[in-house]
Amino acid sequence: MKEVIKQLNSLNLDNATEEDIVAIMHQAGRAGGIITEYHPAYGPKAVPNFFVRATNYNPKPESITSTDRLRYPPLEYNTNFQRASTPSRPMFYATRYKSLESQDSISAIRTCLLETIGNYDELVSEGKRVAISLRYNIAPLKLYSIFNWNEFQSRNPEHAEVVEAFNATIKQLPKDQIENTELILNYLSERFHIPVGEDASLYKPSAVLTQYLLDKLTEYDIDGVVFPSTKVLGQEVNVALIPTNSDQKLIVTKVLDCEYKPNKIVEIQRRADIGNGSKIVNFAEDVKIEIDLN
Repeated sequence: MKEVIKQLNSLNLDNATEEDIVAIMHQAGRAGGIITEYHPAYGPKAVPNFFVRATNYNPKPESITSTDRLRYPPLEYNTNFQRASTPSRPMFYATRYKSLESQDSISAIRTCLLETIGNYDELVSEGKRVAISLRYNIAPLKLYSIFNWNEFQSRNPEHAEVVEAFNATIKQLPKDQIENTELILNYLSERFHIPVGEDASLYKPSAVLTQYLLDKLTEYDIDGVVFPSTKVLGQEVNVALIPTNSDQKLIVTKVLDCEYKPNKIVEIQRRADIGNGSKIVNFAEDVKIEIDLN
């Protein structure tokens, strides 16, 4: 695995193809996968897993009237490599948290925005807005965990399920597979920590390898990947879900319509509650809540 990582690090990413990266991975030895599970809330007192997604839009030609607009991007808009997705294979990105407290919801929205935004001033100058959708899962989510070795041993309560999966898996792996697992996950984690807005080609290796690994793990019914926030350390975690799985396992419960204001202030201005089984977005309530991204 060390030689594989060395070859990956020496790639000229401007010229390297997806096939080049996959060919390198074919040389890798066996490694384990840390699979984290997020279960639905069972029982009236259980706290659900919530997932926050930010969707930028231009209010001049369009308005948000259906939750279909808040799904993963269509292929025509998915033109760049991202952490876990290639131009031909988009993913559903969101921030996960588990709390019923309003301040925790705002914290998760802030994290989601920071993870999504590249050039804030450009969004303001172009008059873009952002729709924040809040979801919860109705079926278990099984996620390949992309954390570095130190993060897997975190005591952060937001990482509890990840740490539990790590400890359970490591006990079962042979020594050589533990070493290979550490090497590949440290490499992927380093790529995932590259800030949004940098050269998109820097995500090419992690995007291709993520899709390669998801294909290899098909028999385990993996729904996507989970990784720590890179903008708000020690807070919520992020997920990237296979699009069809996000459609089947997540339910939209609220949508917030927000304005990008100068000085990195995002103002929540309208709220819509989504009826059970409905896709209709009707902003029936005006609100004014400012989120400071500074």
